[in-house]
Amino acid sequence: MPGRALIITPLLLATIACAKDAEPRPSTPPANAAAKAPAAGETIPVPGARLATRSPGTPVFAGDDGATPAKAGADTSFAVAVTAPPPGKAGARQVAKVRATPGPGYHMNHEYPAALRVDAVDGVTATKPQLGRGDVASLTDAELVFEVELTADRAGTFSVPAEFKFAVCTDSSCDPKKQTVTIALTAQ
Repeated sequence: MPGRALIITPLLLATIACAKDAEPRPSTPPANAAAKAPAAGETIPVPGARLATRSPGTPVFAGDDGATPAKAGADTSFAVAVTAPPPGKAGARQVAKVRATPGPGYHMNHEYPAALRVDAVDGVTATKPQLGRGDVASLTDAELVFEVELTADRAGTFSVPAEFKFAVCTDSSCDPKKQTVTIALTAQ
């Protein structure tokens, strides 16, 4: 029709855009389509995760000694692991281990006032809730270990939070660290 102008409204534009989206598009395989499924027992790297490795004479890293690793985030200068005591009788003393190991290129700082503070939990008593340098069970360049004595006053499973302070060093600098950990305790 001569003399008539075409009026384009937002509704008309939306209809045209939807019609274009409905057109078939060439399919592209996903970027990982050619990737094979992992074989049984194969180690798969996970972004942000640290693999536990050990060769003779190197420190034990979180998780390779049966301990439950605490999260250290993207910080690769250290790893922290908690070894829970085996289940024991209610009222009996149980000993957990909290261990820090330095990452590659780091060593434990022997001069730093390392400490472990065990927080109160209903039903669990820590023999010593504040552990300091004099309470360290092991301190070498390759590890720092505190042994935590806990007693559950009744049967059950308990999660005992603690705050672990230590420092790791390179040849040129030392970095203080603070890590929250949880000690699992089971009493029968």
